[in-house]
Amino acid sequence: AEAAAAAATPQQSQPAGSAPPLVSAAAAPPPPSPPPQAPVGIDDGGTGRGGGAAGTMPPAPGSSVVAIENWLAGVHSALAVYASVFIDEGYDDTSLLPDPKDQASLDELLEALDNAPAPIKKGHRKKLEGALKAGAW
Repeated sequence: AEAAAAAATPQQSQPAGSAPPLVSAAAAPPPPSPPPQAPVGIDDGGTGRGGGAAGTMPPAPGSSVVAIENWLAGVHSALAVYASVFIDEGYDDTSLLPDPKDQASLDELLEALDNAPAPIKKGHRKKLEGALKAGAW
């Protein structure tokens, strides 16, 4: 019976001193992707993922951090002139903008724009306030 079992399973002959053939395993999954990096010039606090502070919304998954002057120009080209006020108030990029539900922070930012050396124009304020309340970044 032992001889019959051996005959039923064919065996490969190998030259003397050679290693047995390697059995290929399924391809290993690729290594995980590194965390997203903050754009050049963005102070990310050393995390490599953009800023963020209490009272701010972190960037949504798949979104990117945008310099405040670029975001303002994207809302409307006339709003880019207010970038220095945002930066003076600590809103250097979109990851630092106040949460749209944080009315006190929105009011403080709008007050800073109202009291700037070149105060914000009424039409600009309405457009900007709408974008901030909508969280459009």
